[in-house]
Amino acid sequence: MKNPLFVAACLMTAIACSAAHAAEYSLDFSGVRVPAGERIVGFDITAKSAYVSSMQTIPNGWDITVDNEPSWIANVRGSILVGAAAIDLASLNKMFRIISDKASGDVGVSGEVITTLDFEHEHHIALKPADVRVLGDSPMSSRGRQGGSN
Repeated sequence: MKNPLFVAACLMTAIACSAAHAAEYSLDFSGVRVPAGERIVGFDITAKSAYVSSMQTIPNGWDITVDNEPSWIANVRGSILVGAAAIDLASLNKMFRIISDKASGDVGVSGEVITTLDFEHEHHIALKPADVRVLGDSPMSSRGRQGGSN
C-alpha cells in the first residue's frame, strides 16, 4: 500500500502543474434558443476540462450549486426560489468564469437550460455544442489560482 502522504503530494503536484498552464474563460449561451416570452427558471451545466472559478453575478432569488470535481469536471445547477427571480438569456450570458488547462475549443460544455412561460409547464432545452461559446483566452493572474475567488 502506498503512503497516503506520498499519494497526496503527487496529486497536488499534478493539479499545480495543470493549473500553471491554465487560462480563464467566460461561458456565453447566446446560441440557446429560448422560446418567445419564456424566461429561464433553472439550469444544469457540466463543463469538462474546467472548473468554475467565480460567478460574475448571482441572481437574487436563485439557489445555485457549484461542484468542482478534482478531475477537472465542473457541475453547476441553479433554480429559482420564486417566480419573480426568472431571468432572460442575457442574464445567463457570461455569468460563469471558468479556468481550464485546455484551449477554449477543447472545453466541453453540456447540460440543459430550463424555461417556462406560465410557471406550470417547463421546457428542458438540451445544450448543443453550438449553443455555448467559451470566450476569452487570458493567462491566469495570481488571483485566478485554483480555489481562489475573483
